[in-house]
Amino acid sequence: MARLEKIEFVEMPDVLVIGKTIKVDWAHIRDHNPIPEFWEKCLADGTFKRLEQCGEQVYDPSYVGYMTMHSYTCGMLMKKGCTIPGEGFDTHEIMPTKVAVGWIKGPETEAIMNAHRLTERGLEDWGYRYNPDCEWSMELYNCPRFTQKDENDMVILDYYIPVVK
Repeated sequence: MARLEKIEFVEMPDVLVIGKTIKVDWAHIRDHNPIPEFWEKCLADGTFKRLEQCGEQVYDPSYVGYMTMHSYTCGMLMKKGCTIPGEGFDTHEIMPTKVAVGWIKGPETEAIMNAHRLTERGLEDWGYRYNPDCEWSMELYNCPRFTQKDENDMVILDYYIPVVK
């Protein structure tokens, strides 16, 4: 069972999410989830190799899943002013904001599927709530927390939610 292992509140700087985007019907995601297949496509088609080649323009080398009301982007966090690495890439600007970062521990699929709910519950315990001006949330696949399973086959997914008091 997935659980909130840790929550921290940090100031997110002005950065970009650059990657490839699909439209998602969140209301029916449990009936049809196109996201795992989309990750496979982005990993296979060189999306991340092109992003990694941005060198010093990379803000964080972890891969991210950036979610809005109607879309999901597989990409990376880049410094403001980064040049888009070619056709087919989308850019989303994250303005400076306070975020809750939940460390969600569990089997990989359970951690991913429960990350928003568990992080949101944890931020409420600290007197924060989702910042309605931002309209996004983000999975950050940290290496090694997510990429290396522990002895119980568990991973830790970093889940970002913009917050206000």
